[in-house]
Formats: sequence, structure tokens, C-alpha cells
Amino acid sequence: MMDFTEAGSWRISERSLTRFPPHLPLPQPSKTISPPPHSALRSGPSVPLPQRPWPPLCPCVASAGSCEPHHHRRLLPAQRSHQKWLLEGGCNSKYFHRIANGRKRKNTIFSLEAESGNISDPKMLLQHAIDYYRALFRPFSEDEVSFALFAMETNKALGPDGLPIEFFQARWEFMKLDIMYLFHEFHKGSLDIHGLNYGVITLLPKISDACKIQQFRPICLLNCLYKLVTKVLSIRLDSVMHKLISIHQNAFIGGRYIVDGILSLHEIMHEVKRQNTTGIFLKLDFEKAYDKVDWAFLLSCIEVRGFCSNWISWISKVLCNGTVCVKMNDMIGSYFQSFKGVRQGDPLSSSLFNFAADCLTRMIFIA
Repeated sequence: MMDFTEAGSWRISERSLTRFPPHLPLPQPSKTISPPPHSALRSGPSVPLPQRPWPPLCPCVASAGSCEPHHHRRLLPAQRSHQKWLLEGGCNSKYFHRIANGRKRKNTIFSLEAESGNISDPKMLLQHAIDYYRALFRPFSEDEVSFALFAMETNKALGPDGLPIEFFQARWEFMKLDIMYLFHEFHKGSLDIHGLNYGVITLLPKISDACKIQQFRPICLLNCLYKLVTKVLSIRLDSVMHKLISIHQNAFIGGRYIVDGILSLHEIMHEVKRQNTTGIFLKLDFEKAYDKVDWAFLLSCIEVRGFCSNWISWISKVLCNGTVCVKMNDMIGSYFQSFKGVRQGDPLSSSLFNFAADCLTRMIFIA
């Protein structure tokens, strides 16, 4: 036995090397190995400690050097347990079977809440999931487009086409066949939406007596049919945004309110002051936040959240390769192509910006 007063005690037995805290009594071993004298540590042969044998290799690996096909069934629990080193040697044990079964139980969905009530039957659970995701990828229906059209705000500034949204609302019955044909082509991916994806930027002052270009808010006036397409996509996204975006992101998400962040900050500051503790508060302000969103980064954020290729293609078409011009004092400049940013005035822009802002939220939590 070797004692260390400041770090506890160590005991070497036949089975293991165990460290005991100084305040606990040492158990009596069946057999102890005395350390060699100090001179032997410098010149004499070393005293080997008893070591536990490694688990035996699989017979087919030990004999042939590779695993035979019949051994794959034995490796399946190792793969399910997600223990990478176990795949390289050793036999499965009850411990790893418990890990694999625990992961399976954790990932198994036993019940879900739906509008009709609680669902627990396995076949009904599968059908509920199919219906839910089919609604996200289904072709655009007439009722869906009509609902989006009449949900758009009226009495707004005209876009480059010179037509207000009231025109399409009043003539919906007459124009719905042509509008639905546009949506069917967009769903198939054969619509050249570039002909609709252009707008006019107007500048509105953020503060009184604004004298710098940074103190003006750019509002992009878009074509009504283009806004109708993005409005339909935005309504579909709203049904899943509360599941994809962190609960700490409160703006532009149904059922959440931007004032919740202010109330949370007030409660935190009050608690810090009440406990007389020291805290650090970080306030971040995005300069031209909508205008500086990188398209490749935004599409990557959408892809990692599990969106299929159809959705990524739709968002890419309405997001990229748009042309804009600037209007100031009733004068309109020449059109130029944009290469980043989401446009204020687009119904889909707030949802897309939330995907980018949510990444910053997750990075702060990880840090």
C-alpha cells in the first residue's frame, strides 16, 4: 500500500488499482503487492502489475483476419448502440444491448396529439405523419391560393406592374384559371419566375431629420403575382416554424410575441439587482439585417432542417437572381441584380430571416 496524504491513498491488488479518498477507511484486500525498494526502481527490473485480459476477438476475425457475412448479425447491436470502437473488435454484451434497446425506445413514437385527439395506434400514427408532410409538399390548391390572396393586406403601394392587390381580389373568379396554371407550373419547377422577380426600392426614414443613407429603411415594392406566390409559401411554412425555430426567437412567428423578449430581459435584470450580483448583458443590433443575409448560408440553414429538394428549389427561385431599382424623389434608376439579402415587403422574408437569426441564437447557447 502506498499512502499520499494530500491526494488520498492508492491500493494495488490482484484485480485493479483503486484510489480511496483520505476520509474513507481502506478495505482489507485479500492479497497486496508491496512496492519494490527505492533502489530497485532505479536499477532493478520493473515489477509488472497484473492486467485484465482483453475480450476475445470474433473467431472469424482471429482466424481469417476479416469478418465473415454470418458475423454481421452479431455486429448489428453494436451498430445500433453507436459505440464505434466496438465495431473494431470485441463481443457484444448485455450492456451494449441495453444501450441499443434504450435508444430504440427513446426514438419510438408511442402517441401524438392531433386536432381530433390523441393518437396511439401505430397505423394511425403513420397515416397522421403521411398526411402532415403531404400537406407541405402537395400541389397548390385553389382554396389555398384563394385564402392567401384574400389574406393579403390591401391599400398598399403599387409594385412595378402597377396593379393593386384589390384588382386580383375583385377579379378572382375571372382570373383564377390563369393564376392556378401559374402555380401548377411553379410546383413542377418549369415556371420562369425571373420575369416576376423584380421590384422597386423606396426609402423611408427611420428617424426624423435623417441625413445619411443608413438612416433610411429600404422597402421593396414587388409585383402582386410574385407576392402571392411567396405568400402561399409563407402560409405553409407557418405551420412548422414554431417547431424549427428556437423558443427564444419571438419575432414573426405565430403564437409568439416580440414583447416577450423585453419582458424576459426586464425580469432578468430585476433578479440580478435583487440578488446584488454581477451580470453581463449583450445587445446586438443588425445593420441592414435583411440586406446582408447570404443566400448560400440561408439555403444551407434550410437544408440542415430537413427540407426536401422541392422546397429548397422553390425558395431558391424566389430568393435568388432578382433585379431591383431604386426610386428617389419620383425618379427611378436603372435595374441591377442583387446577390444577397431578403427583401422587406416580401411576405416570405421574415420567415427566411428567422432561419438565419436562429443560427446565431444556437451559436450563443453553445458558446
